[in-house]
Amino acid sequence: MIHTGCLVAPFPQSIPTSEAFYLASPVHQYEHPHAETFRAWLLEEAELARVSAAMMTG
Repeated sequence: MIHTGCLVAPFPQSIPTSEAFYLASPVHQYEHPHAETFRAWLLEEAELARVSAAMMTG
């Protein structure tokens, strides 16, 4: 799925969790352009998933 740029679940099972996950980086340190590209892509995918879930629940 990497070639399509889609974020996909690697396994068919999913487990509801109350845990949160964070993407963190140092504030005053150079961030590699690839890391910034990944960060932007991940945030975009998360927003698309959030909007899709909201639309499904009404």
